[in-house]
Amino acid sequence: MARLEAVLGGMEHGPTFQADLERLNTELAGHLEWLDPRNAELRLACGPDVLLVTVLLERLSPDGLRILATSREGMGTGAPHTTASLERVLNWLQQRQPSAQLSYRSDRDGPLQQQASIATPDAPAPH
Repeated sequence: MARLEAVLGGMEHGPTFQADLERLNTELAGHLEWLDPRNAELRLACGPDVLLVTVLLERLSPDGLRILATSREGMGTGAPHTTASLERVLNWLQQRQPSAQLSYRSDRDGPLQQQASIATPDAPAPH
């Protein structure tokens, strides 16, 4: 299963951003669904076998955007359709918001980013 992640910083959020995602959906002939006012899911049919690639767009505070592309495509082959879908979404977003900076991309910088562990009163702090 392919799982590719990227993080863009310097993104302007708001009504314009939501309209941009609607235009992205139209341009890529996908299916966009708003999960809540901040986060959306874009589903794309890719390749001759109509592979379904799901792209989660998660707004991070204050100006970040996490993009997570997943599919049933094997990572052993480099997941070309999933990678191409991520590339198309990133390129489109960066063209719409030239100030956006790519700060992380799992297929170039390593595995998916892990959430920082937070010590709780019950657990010792990590060393």
